Amino acid sequence: MGETVQSISRLFAILNAFSFDRTEMTLSEIAEAVDLPVSTAARFISTMLQDGYLKKDGRNYYLGHKLFYLGSIAALQFNMDRTVEPIMKELAAVTNDYVSLNVLSQYHRVCVKKVEGDASIRMFVKVGEPLPLYAGSAGKVLLAYQPEEYWDEYFALVKPKPLTPNTETDVDKIRQALKKIRVDGYCLTIGERISGTISVSAPIFDKDRTVKACLTIGKVRLDEEDNECYLAEIVKMAAQKTSTEMGYIKQVRGD
Repeated sequence: MGETVQSISRLFAILNAFSFDRTEMTLSEIAEAVDLPVSTAARFISTMLQDGYLKKDGRNYYLGHKLFYLGSIAALQFNMDRTVEPIMKELAAVTNDYVSLNVLSQYHRVCVKKVEGDASIRMFVKVGEPLPLYAGSAGKVLLAYQPEEYWDEYFALVKPKPLTPNTETDVDKIRQALKKIRVDGYCLTIGERISGTISVSAPIFDKDRTVKACLTIGKVRLDEEDNECYLAEIVKMAAQKTSTEMGYIKQVRGD
């Protein structure tokens, strides 16, 4: 246990050795900066290269794409926390239902914030838990708004499997559903990930017009006053409001 903690500490020490004033270093410079033998530093750096945390150009090492990716998620969540929480609370108050904020994390979707209404589904999803993109409205919305090249990569790595009797596992049918989501601007699913639950999600666009997050309403049933059009409209309006406050400007045809 002690050796593992020490190894992790050394990995972070190597990352923290980089700064705005020192964006690239040689192996010997890194070893000196973290007070490690060159051979030990080389072993850690080899692992970090494989995992994308460092990159190499000639003799110099610099921070890799994996850190940029993680930093982008942190920045997104930092900005969204202040922006989206009041919108989520308002949505939960209107519907009396569970509302969650979900983000794309590599080939999964992750709930990063949730607000429970009076009639909420308890333990509907755990904050921080990686969940599949092919089942449930949140995952499908996040997947739908990625480039189709991403779809190819995703389905080459992930083979959909039935989570409930309602889970669609045919990749061609899932692709057709994703295209429809792009047209409709939302997704409603019934019991695809958890039997007996209903969810409806809409995309949040950032200032670069990309989708890395979505808002979701979760229910256990459709009440008399609920219908798909009503739920779709209110979650789309909430997501559009969040998008605007995140700096997204909707394109107008003819611009």
